[in-house]
Amino acid sequence: MTLKYSNKWRITFDNEAKSDGNLVFRMVIKNSDVEPVVVTIPIKKGINENNIADIVEDALQKAFPRDFNIETDDGESVLVKLNFIEGSSSLVLLSNDVKSLKIKIRKE
Repeated sequence: MTLKYSNKWRITFDNEAKSDGNLVFRMVIKNSDVEPVVVTIPIKKGINENNIADIVEDALQKAFPRDFNIETDDGESVLVKLNFIEGSSSLVLLSNDVKSLKIKIRKE
C-alpha cells in the first residue's frame, strides 16, 4: 500500500451503526522514529454519526502522540492535525466491520 502524507486529515462519518463492530485506524509519521500507531475503536449498534465522531476523537486523542491536535468538526467529522508545519503523517482506515457506517478520510 502506497502511503499518502499530509499534516491535516478529515475523517467523515455517514449513517447510523446498524451493528456492533470495530474501526481500525493506522497513523504513520513520515521521517520519524515513532512506530506506527494502530487504534481499534469499538462501536455499538444504534450510535449515530455525531456520537461516532465523538468516540473516535476521544480514542485518537488517547492513542496518538501529543504532536497531534484532534477535534470534532461539523458534528460528523474529526480533524487530525499535526501541531507543527514541517511534519506529515499518513492516516488510513485498516478495517470497518460496522454495518451501514460509511467513512471517508481525506487530506485537508
